[in-house]
Amino acid sequence: MKIDNRKLSRTWGELMSVPFLEILQEKLPSIGFCNTIKIDYESGFIEFVRDIADIELVLGLAPCSSSKGEMEFSVQIGFDSKTLKETLDLIKPWECNPEFATFHVDRSLPKERVANLNFYLLINSFDDLNCPSTFTLTPSSYIEEVETLLELLRFSLENCVLELSSASTLSNELVNLAQSGLNRTNYGLSSSNAIVHAALLLDAEGDKEKAMELLGEGLKLELESNNRTWGFDKKELEISNQITLCQFDKYIRYVKQ
Repeated sequence: MKIDNRKLSRTWGELMSVPFLEILQEKLPSIGFCNTIKIDYESGFIEFVRDIADIELVLGLAPCSSSKGEMEFSVQIGFDSKTLKETLDLIKPWECNPEFATFHVDRSLPKERVANLNFYLLINSFDDLNCPSTFTLTPSSYIEEVETLLELLRFSLENCVLELSSASTLSNELVNLAQSGLNRTNYGLSSSNAIVHAALLLDAEGDKEKAMELLGEGLKLELESNNRTWGFDKKELEISNQITLCQFDKYIRYVKQ
């Protein structure tokens, strides 16, 4: 994909006149990423991918702020799965929402996001490393920023990210996340539906017993969460519980088959 720097400058600022992305695109294959680039020109979000078996690593760059002469951007690593996407398309948990007929569910993407890693928290979880919350580009520093980002990415791959790219390891980490009751781990792992994603990945790996165990635990956690959120409103609590029970019934019936 050819980079349209004129369009990209709307979100990334005038600094897109420097070949920052072209240099990054050229060097990323040295650490296993494809040099194919995906750009959402409306939001300015940029992605590079690295395929590892079923799990696909997604390196995301997002513009944060721009001023004359410099541009800040943040970094995120995502874990996508084609298997999870296909499984959820079969289960269709969104049909449990009574408002399903009135909203559009976009299932056009080829893979499902399993989890995200906050790059800043990940790197700073190592004692001897320091990573800025955002990277800053200037006309005189963009080459150094590419090298800094590449070194930090290489370190993160070798010391954490590649290990997490195993479906079984990632599932275990998602279970720990769900059981902790936190939104993310201290090293930045987060997921929109941690325990369900973990269970369905394990089922795909052939561990149906563990998947069923997780779904039972996930149902309990979700009902407890509903009660904390809607305990003051009996009607809303009943609706939320009906949706939860319907969705987990779908998950359990799928795993049992």
